Amino acid sequence: MHARTHAIDTNILVYAFDKAYPQKKAIARSILEACFTGQVAYAVTNQILAEFASAVTSRIEKPLSQRQAQAIVNTILKNRNWHVYNYTGKSVIAALDVKKHFWDCLIAETLKENGISGIITENAKDFAGTGLVVKNPFSWKQPLNSDPHSS
Repeated sequence: MHARTHAIDTNILVYAFDKAYPQKKAIARSILEACFTGQVAYAVTNQILAEFASAVTSRIEKPLSQRQAQAIVNTILKNRNWHVYNYTGKSVIAALDVKKHFWDCLIAETLKENGISGIITENAKDFAGTGLVVKNPFSWKQPLNSDPHSS
């Protein structure tokens, strides 16, 4: 596995397909494009993919069809630059130990179990105290094509 792999949170995936926020869409798309073109490797969990599919088919301004969401998830699953991790019973128990939002803690525990130490998300406060390094791409003070891991 690429030593500098970070996870991509649900909101970054959703913004890449949400027409309601053009600036965030552009930033999110550039992040995903870097992975699809092999410039970086990113991780997601099965939970993140499920949350993404639910959000883009029902909660964005112009929802995608289920087939479109399925095609996107399938592309991530098949791309060698994306690492997809499933949570385990150990992940669930560890997430229950943390006194924060269970679902975010479950993502964090799944990532940590698999050696992922950082997450790119707009929701920094949701992952505070989980042991992950949190990076908000919408507050980066650098060009979109620079390395997000260095900030």
